[in-house]
Amino acid sequence: MLFRSLIDDRLGDVFREVGLRTAALNSLPVAMPAVMAMWWIALTVGNAALAHALLRRSGRNFRPWPTLADLELPQWLMAALAIALFGGVMPGVAGFVGVNLTLIFVLAYTLAGLGVAHAATRRWPARSAALTALYVFMFIFGWPALILALIGLAEPWLNLRRRFGDANGI
Repeated sequence: MLFRSLIDDRLGDVFREVGLRTAALNSLPVAMPAVMAMWWIALTVGNAALAHALLRRSGRNFRPWPTLADLELPQWLMAALAIALFGGVMPGVAGFVGVNLTLIFVLAYTLAGLGVAHAATRRWPARSAALTALYVFMFIFGWPALILALIGLAEPWLNLRRRFGDANGI
């Protein structure tokens, strides 16, 4: 496999030093479509937010922009995630599709977790600094995105955004 040999040539020394060479080389090609899709979705969301900010500053924004704290995921996404997780442990194409769909659904739940973070910091005096630190920490280390995904996954049952919201809900 050309892709696997390319990864081995470029990243083999790094993986050997860390001790994850075999596991990383076996899982990276399988998850690459999801990684590319997640980057594409993240870049699209970031570009949309940037475009909205520019339109708002120039006075040409004609549509309201929903806040991230208002993000609600559909009920069926939880069932789809469970099916994708089940498919991810299957061999062959079902496992390949399951792993990739699971990772893409995790991105959706990460955005929901960010919505909880935005709602939780709504009344903080240093809200901008706290959210900036969260985003920087998440992009540098990566693992905080998994914690946010777990928070987003628990949100439908715990109603965290409502608990952090104002008297009118959120």
